[in-house]
Amino acid sequence: MKKSILSLKGTQTLSRNEQKVVNGGRGGCNCSTYGGPVVAPSCQFYYDLPEEHKCCVFLDFSWNC
Repeated sequence: MKKSILSLKGTQTLSRNEQKVVNGGRGGCNCSTYGGPVVAPSCQFYYDLPEEHKCCVFLDFSWNC
């Protein structure tokens, strides 16, 4: 896994700070403005969240949402 992170920019090695901001290509995830639960209590709760807060919440995929 570490090698794949280090080669995201082709042959250029990512610095430690650059590695910290890699988060799956959704843009930045800033949870400082989110004050809700860490685990979504329901599928509907998760779907009702604004897009910028969805990355701050875990969803139990066994619910088959």
